[in-house]
Amino acid sequence: MIARLILAVLMFAIAAPLQAADFSAEEKAVLGKRLAIIETAGRTGDPKLAVLVTPPELMAAMVESTGQPQEVIEAMLVSLTAESSKDVVKREFTLDFANARYQTTPAGNCYALIPNYSMEVDKGGERIEIDAYLIAFVRNGDWRIIGIPDKASLPKLVALYPELDGAEMPLAISSKTE
Repeated sequence: MIARLILAVLMFAIAAPLQAADFSAEEKAVLGKRLAIIETAGRTGDPKLAVLVTPPELMAAMVESTGQPQEVIEAMLVSLTAESSKDVVKREFTLDFANARYQTTPAGNCYALIPNYSMEVDKGGERIEIDAYLIAFVRNGDWRIIGIPDKASLPKLVALYPELDGAEMPLAISSKTE
């Protein structure tokens, strides 16, 4: 009897996180639509889409840290995105939604890791390739989708989004060739 009870508790402890990490079909469909916007932004280099896909908490943090109004921050994002893309002659960007991994933090918060690949070639022939992940999770009923930053920025990301504490966040792998 006690052995069955222990077995049942263990099975629940193992199965519960696996079930919690799985988003509903409706949630995944909404995520897919949001990812399509991000993929369009990545493929076209459209600087205005950079503002559209910026999560509100990140925008608020930029406003707070700079002391600038949101309109100024948005204009700066558009300008920086346009400037960084001006010499790009070839661009590829893909999100691999089919191979997203759905996981749960130790605190029980669900998230998805979406692999992505980007490649740019500039006028001088320099080619930069990046294999990275986006992390996606639901906050206040809406998806937040964020590129996983460099290792030094991870604590700031977790401070802004405490629900990501303990989430796996694989860093990007980049290569540059002349």
